Amino acid sequence: MLNKSTAFLFAGIILCAFLTWVLGYVYVYLPLGVIIFGYVVLILLIDRTLKVNKYEFWLIPLVYLATTVYIAVLFTIALTHINASLHKEITPTAFDYFYFSVISLTSVGYGDFTPQSVSEKLVAITMALVGTAHMVVFVALIMSKISEANSKNASPKEQQPKTKRYILELTEEKQS
Repeated sequence: MLNKSTAFLFAGIILCAFLTWVLGYVYVYLPLGVIIFGYVVLILLIDRTLKVNKYEFWLIPLVYLATTVYIAVLFTIALTHINASLHKEITPTAFDYFYFSVISLTSVGYGDFTPQSVSEKLVAITMALVGTAHMVVFVALIMSKISEANSKNASPKEQQPKTKRYILELTEEKQS
């Protein structure tokens, strides 16, 4: 049976292969496949190294923020690679690409920049899906670490399920 890390890595590799070869947009999906694979590796590293305790709990939002910025930078590179024209009247700068990436990853979507071509729309779709998955995966990862820390700190008596046994006795009442 595969453990959690191996299954997650395997799913990331399959998703990258699907995005790169099956859909045929190699010039778009090769960078996106690399981004998703890098994200899978990053989550595995966080899963293996992050320890949750009450003294370092404040690091969790910083790790989430740093990971979000990392993903946004990778999507900025992908948008630069395909030379995306996110606006009809102006030529976007690297900061505009970064802004669009952060806004799309966090599901804010102001609408001041919109993808114009099919490849840009595919990148935007991928950003929205990765941003949503990032939030869910990160919350699940943190909750599993907290649960793991709580189960290690519990005494053996606390780890046993607390059950109560009830005995029901059925008797007939005598009527006078």
